[in-house]
Amino acid sequence: MVLVSGGQGDWRMGILMKIGGALDKFAKAVAFICLCAMAIIMICEVVARNLFMSITWSEEIVATFLGSWFVFVGATVPLRAGQMVSMSFVLDRLPRRAAHGVIVLGDVLILVFLGVVVKFGITLSAMTMSQPSPALMFPMGFAYMSIPVGCAIMFYHVFVHVIIVSRALLSGDAYLESSA
Repeated sequence: MVLVSGGQGDWRMGILMKIGGALDKFAKAVAFICLCAMAIIMICEVVARNLFMSITWSEEIVATFLGSWFVFVGATVPLRAGQMVSMSFVLDRLPRRAAHGVIVLGDVLILVFLGVVVKFGITLSAMTMSQPSPALMFPMGFAYMSIPVGCAIMFYHVFVHVIIVSRALLSGDAYLESSA
């Protein structure tokens, strides 16, 4: 699924692509900040452990809070760029229109899955907002909020992909990219 290039035709696709680009910039910024913060905190933890005493909250903030935001929001970047693992050997053996149909079917199943994860992720975050984390006493709901945020961004990217592939299927244009 490659959604970074334009050329989709009308102004509505341009708007969808711009929104996708903004979401992608947001995800890249969140992933970068989380990764840098994790590295800095872990270096400080190693130094502190060797010099005096361990920083008790470092594992919690790195693994629970920053790690979950890095994973769930950061996963949207390769999804949009078409860099997720796929099994294109099946699509390569199908006629073009059938391959487009299989892509759309797969994307619709992914949308259903992501929709369910977003729904239950929101429920989980809401339920755990009153539960404090052990060391920092931050609400655990902030860590779990990464699940619906990341999956909602993925949902958007896959939805746009369904539109692009469906248009190609209906118009008879070739869509399949090398990373499909």
